[in-house]
Amino acid sequence: MTHYSGAYHRLIRVLVIAVCVAGLVVLCASSRPALSSPSGCASRSVAEENALPGGTGWSTEAAVPLVQGYATSTSVYCGRKISFKLGTQNSRPVQVLLQAWRLGYYGGAGGRLVWVSSTLTVRRPLHWDVVARGTHTLTAPWKTTLTLTIPHTWTQGVYAFRIVPVHASSSAAVIPVVIRDPTQATAFVHVLAVNTWQMYNSWGGWSAYTLPRTYVSSFDRPYQGAGWGDLLQYEYPLVRYMERAGDNVSYATDVDLNVGDAQLASTHALLFGGHSEYWTTQMRAHLEQYFAAGTNAVFFGGNNMFWRPVPVGPSGGAYRRLMIWRVPSIDPHAQNSQLASENWRSPIINQPEQTTLGEQYGCDGVRMPLIVPSPSLGWMFQGTGAIPGQVLPGVNGYEVDYPNAGVSVPTGTQLVAEQTFACPHRKQVTSGAAITIVPGSGPQPAMLVDMGTEDWSCNLSDACMTDFVTPYWLVPSAPITPGVHRNDPVVEHVIQGATRNVLNVVGAGPAGWQATASPYPLVQP
Repeated sequence: MTHYSGAYHRLIRVLVIAVCVAGLVVLCASSRPALSSPSGCASRSVAEENALPGGTGWSTEAAVPLVQGYATSTSVYCGRKISFKLGTQNSRPVQVLLQAWRLGYYGGAGGRLVWVSSTLTVRRPLHWDVVARGTHTLTAPWKTTLTLTIPHTWTQGVYAFRIVPVHASSSAAVIPVVIRDPTQATAFVHVLAVNTWQMYNSWGGWSAYTLPRTYVSSFDRPYQGAGWGDLLQYEYPLVRYMERAGDNVSYATDVDLNVGDAQLASTHALLFGGHSEYWTTQMRAHLEQYFAAGTNAVFFGGNNMFWRPVPVGPSGGAYRRLMIWRVPSIDPHAQNSQLASENWRSPIINQPEQTTLGEQYGCDGVRMPLIVPSPSLGWMFQGTGAIPGQVLPGVNGYEVDYPNAGVSVPTGTQLVAEQTFACPHRKQVTSGAAITIVPGSGPQPAMLVDMGTEDWSCNLSDACMTDFVTPYWLVPSAPITPGVHRNDPVVEHVIQGATRNVLNVVGAGPAGWQATASPYPLVQP
């Protein structure tokens, strides 16, 4: 009986392999076990991963979680270790489960549960937070609750580690982490703007925007509220859109771009979500290096590359703290062009972002339409259903970019679409919102595209809602409040089509040829 059972199963495996070879790839991919690499992650494609059953449990959150936490790194390779530090202000120990959810599309569910820890006991730390004198650096000096070696069977991607109290599951919090596979070259690498998340992080009452402000921001603390940072607001809509399409995309963070590695250098296109405002010197140097070598770049956001924070700590690029003094009169390094942590346009740095992006931040507090290019749609809006001169409400905002007169632009920079207006929060100065294209040079010229608005990614789906202040992702429990609306389906269709046109071009290799062939007018410096 055992002999026949073994032979039977061997025959079945042979037949399954034969069917797969014959071309029924989708059927086989959805049912086969994860293949793993001893040095990387599972060998599933994005399409295969998203064909697996998903769930919506990742999206539940609590405004005031019972237990909070943070990871010791913003990203980690499969096979490497990452530690989680959890804390509670509850007087009694709290038992929790740590869940790992991979974010994507998954038939509309948006995430897939891949792992659950054993029960963990979290106690109130001796010190909940510590604020350093002088720099106002706030940290959460908690002990390590769990150290996890990321399994090789997991698929690379954006993960939400949910901290779920066993007896109060509605009081969960999350820790966002990117899981990377250095052995896989992908057409796209989406770089999550963790620097910007951290600068706006008001956990513990201190951020780069509170009064008084922190001058050295630390990653060694949770994000405010449920712990998402700005992931749901700015990056997740693009993650969901691309994973639904099965694009060959992987992920990294600002810290990874600061370090630089072969995967970032070899991709066809680096992508940036809705708000990538804080760029270190090494981040910008690596982007410009890769661009000169033929790597395309697309900024699906506004107010990009505005401030230059300076890493603090050991050399090597994987920082946990960033200086951001901003004001020369209090910056101890104000006269040092390498260490001054001010905006890129400041006299001591003197490298306006427009010299790389073709435009730069000009206005906030905006809720304006995008006007489709006229008289010619050009390649970006071709086939989207748009018509020349069409008004697309809700696309330009909350912060927008525009070519600044008197600041140089890269040679050949083109203006795809534009709208000028008086900026309501800048003493009514004339500003605008624009989409720019920057062609590269050399034997394999690349192309850089800047959408120039924070709200582009949000308009990729009607599940992302906008109001005058800010867009956010609609989770199942989120009410629709007065003044907030789901995106217009017509606008969504056009923005999705234009996004697909851009991704198709930049994902195929150096795309400078597309820029030089475009009908769009040149930006006049």
